[in-house]
Amino acid sequence: MTHSFSYTTFLVGRYLSLFGIGVGATVAPLYIGEVAYPSQRGFLNTIPEIFRIMGVWMAVVARAAVGPSSRWRIIFGVGSVPPFVMGLGMLLLPDSPSWLIVNGWVADTAYVLRKTSSPLEVKKRMKLLAKAAKIPGSAIRRNVVYSPIPDDTDTGTCGKTFR
Repeated sequence: MTHSFSYTTFLVGRYLSLFGIGVGATVAPLYIGEVAYPSQRGFLNTIPEIFRIMGVWMAVVARAAVGPSSRWRIIFGVGSVPPFVMGLGMLLLPDSPSWLIVNGWVADTAYVLRKTSSPLEVKKRMKLLAKAAKIPGSAIRRNVVYSPIPDDTDTGTCGKTFR
């Protein structure tokens, strides 16, 4: 957005930015919930939120520092620093254990789990993941291997929760 030279490119950049925020807000807690040790999940799930808040705060501070002028690019640029840092950090993350186990990479799954869990917890989680990957109707197999099939009884999230 900070490099846009027309209203159209600004809008495209804005929509891409919002799409990235939505994906990050959805995928980060799922990944953390799958990889992290249960006692650390709450703390680790606050980190993406802190980065989002830091980005907004930095944009507000930049706006106050710039003053009433047409230097809006500085405001957007400063606010994009925390998401950029998070994006670079995501490149260092290992693959999801459930994705690895479904694709048959058992050794890699154990390696990923050893980074975040005790040896006893690794054995327990490996058994659960392997069992879930072999069950045709399990959530892991259904979410990773198969595409969702819409049905006529789709009542939204609340309806699925209370079925």
